[in-house]
Amino acid sequence: MATVYPRTGVYRLEDYLSLLDPPGYRLELARGALTAIPAPGPRHQHACGQLRSALHGAVTGLGWEVYPPINLVLAADTSRQPDVTILTSIPVGDPIAVPAAGAICVAELVSPGSEYADFHDKPAEYAAAGILWFIRLEDTPAGWSGEVLTLEDTGAARPEYVQVAVAGPAGELHVPFLDLTINLRDLG
Repeated sequence: MATVYPRTGVYRLEDYLSLLDPPGYRLELARGALTAIPAPGPRHQHACGQLRSALHGAVTGLGWEVYPPINLVLAADTSRQPDVTILTSIPVGDPIAVPAAGAICVAELVSPGSEYADFHDKPAEYAAAGILWFIRLEDTPAGWSGEVLTLEDTGAARPEYVQVAVAGPAGELHVPFLDLTINLRDLG
């Protein structure tokens, strides 16, 4: 379960970037509030690695890179650590945080305790930052299921994600912008 970091007041991006993750947790900044999220378990991490590997193979030759969790700056008061991020512009040096403008896709593997954020908060934040593609995977008793969403102007107040591909447990998930099909059974 995610918990709010023990300090009153609103955190700024520079406050967040100066902190160290507490042991066993990852920190994220969402609208000025700092949250400590339990570190993912081995099954989650294995699936993330398999997903990164599949995506890496698909972006080879495009000049893009696939990253494990990085500090992705979405707004002046919001920085998330997606499970997987595809950047089209590679950061120079080794920055502690990367602007969302360089991201074309993020992926979240739903974790116990972060369901609400993974289904509501994070997609809205990624959409507001203009990230074109969002992949969400969920571990179910029958195996991994998933969906691919793309950013569209639906006539709402701000752009929203619209589902373009879905796969049930242990199915095959098509990632249209990479012309890639991921066999969800391979995630573990």
